Amino acid sequence: MPPHARQSVRRIRLRLIEPSSRARELGGRANLVKHLHATAEQLQAVYAHALQGSSA
Repeated sequence: MPPHARQSVRRIRLRLIEPSSRARELGGRANLVKHLHATAEQLQAVYAHALQGSSA
């Protein structure tokens, strides 16, 4: 992938992560849908209560 394309993908990914960050700041969470991206840290913070009892 050309460097400018990688930069575009990076920029788009960051824009898609922003709603997850904002929802978390407001005490909620963004529902996971096809075009939503979140970092592993955001997912852990939002779903930690559900993951603690999981054997997966």
